[in-house]
Amino acid sequence: KIWAGLHSLREPVDFHNQSPLTLREPVSPPQSSMSSPSSPSSFMFWNCNGLTTRLSKDKHLIKACLSSKNPDIVFLSEVRMLGEGPHQQGSASRRDKRAQEDYADFHRAFSAGGVFGAYDVKALSLCPGKRYAGTLMAVRSASGVSLVDVSYSIPGATAASAPASSSTPSSKSSGTANKLTNFFASKPSPSKKRKADSGSPGLMRHEKDGRVILAEFAHYFVLHVYAPNNGNKRESWERRLAWDTDILRFFKKVREEGGHAGLEGVKKPVFYCGDLNVTPEPRLDTSHPAWMRAQFQKPESPENSGQPGCTPGEVSRFKQLLEEADLLDVYRQHHPDPDPANSSSMDSPFLDLTDPLFTWRGTPGKDGNPAAGRYYKKGMRIDLLLCPTSALNMFESCEIVGAGVDNTSREFCGSDHCPVMVKMAEAETAVAKTAVATTTTTDTTTTTAAAEV
Repeated sequence: KIWAGLHSLREPVDFHNQSPLTLREPVSPPQSSMSSPSSPSSFMFWNCNGLTTRLSKDKHLIKACLSSKNPDIVFLSEVRMLGEGPHQQGSASRRDKRAQEDYADFHRAFSAGGVFGAYDVKALSLCPGKRYAGTLMAVRSASGVSLVDVSYSIPGATAASAPASSSTPSSKSSGTANKLTNFFASKPSPSKKRKADSGSPGLMRHEKDGRVILAEFAHYFVLHVYAPNNGNKRESWERRLAWDTDILRFFKKVREEGGHAGLEGVKKPVFYCGDLNVTPEPRLDTSHPAWMRAQFQKPESPENSGQPGCTPGEVSRFKQLLEEADLLDVYRQHHPDPDPANSSSMDSPFLDLTDPLFTWRGTPGKDGNPAAGRYYKKGMRIDLLLCPTSALNMFESCEIVGAGVDNTSREFCGSDHCPVMVKMAEAETAVAKTAVATTTTTDTTTTTAAAEV
């Protein structure tokens, strides 16, 4: 079985390599009894476009958003803080004055009374070479959510999304990293393990730019990412193609087991969210479909012509992911096409483009001339949540928080992206808890029940 490696953790996960910015209690070790675990009832994901910049300029907007939405979990992408080093991507650097200032701002934000004072950092993955990319996950302290495990790379990654460290999982790696990657390759011999892996308690394999957080909760997994932009050069096209290939490969493996990852008989859905940097359907998911398609024409590579995120190649590969991995776009399922009869049109079917339709919006021009901005009044929906078809009923809602003509509305909190807020269906959570509790039945009871049948 592909997912045979997914099993209950019998030893506490070593979280020593978590960021020193985990300010209060560390992640609780997995419970020995899963009779009453708690999964998030809501979560928010947001490309903050530089966290310390947001903290210095827009902290009141962030605090108001968190207070209003009150998510159990917050995922942030494009954190853009400097990682300590290639094998310490879970630690923020303090190697120079700028890094020290970033660290101090971050520390204050997650301290009592700070912008994120109600939240505890549970996962952090940073780019070690520059202030670029980076992801973070924080859990609301009073939520009661149980984080089972966390890892930092796409399981089975072979190319652009491969971990920065050795492709060999460390014996000290997190449980999820081991459980979700071991089925892709035979177990390497100890002699091939990097010396850096031995003697580094809790060393966790990170995607090289800090783009991935894979969190396991009691009833589901969340793979949160900051996908690479397709860009306008061959190097970036190849990087994005490699990323999409790794993602498709992983979720096809998941589908082979029914769209879930197994845990001693329990089936957990794997949700995929974050800044995926692609518009599922340009007609619906961009404000100006024809204009977006006309940008950055590349005669030598027609599949990469157009605004990154809207190119034929990216859109085609995204549709392939949905079809071959049996995934659904949760937002679109809750907000269907208002004019399906004209699905072949290149005109947006929405009458008011200032409605909360797009997660990314352009920046107005400067010097009192907003129209001078190239992307002013333009937007794209590129921050997405995907789930297996069989798990759609686990979601009560999926909402785009921001609206307006550009990214200056309060809901964008200073970024060019606005948050996406997700609420889980209470009834489905109850069903999931029942399923988990059922697995605690003893072998004797199970045998007796089978005999009675």
